[in-house]
Amino acid sequence: MDKHPPLTGYKGGYKYQRTAPYSYRLDDMFKRLHAALPFLNVVDGVATVDIGYAWDGVSGPTIDRPTTMRAGLKHDMAYQLMRNGILPRRYRIIADTQLKQDMKNDGAWWITRQVYYYTLRVAGAKHADPKYKRKVK
Repeated sequence: MDKHPPLTGYKGGYKYQRTAPYSYRLDDMFKRLHAALPFLNVVDGVATVDIGYAWDGVSGPTIDRPTTMRAGLKHDMAYQLMRNGILPRRYRIIADTQLKQDMKNDGAWWITRQVYYYTLRVAGAKHADPKYKRKVK
């Protein structure tokens, strides 16, 4: 599990695309979870994206930095799992809190972490809703 995931530019409606797989363990309550989506799988509670997985970085009026990239990738993975009904939408608080912790671990300033977290708490719910699933391109 790499700290700063390798990236490449991507022009198919997303900003980034994985050039190597990336995995992280979901909360322990999902340690028996198994699921499969294009480029995103969960086996025994470990979410893994494959080479080619595309995402947008951290959303909003932000600048993507090394202190936000891993957090944004994991957060997008979690929200995609919620949009697809694999994780319950109540997982959103865990994903939002994890984003803040990952940003801290990667050196983001305290104020930056707070702004991102509270913005997600106020405006992020619709992005976990199945109605907002993006079409596979």
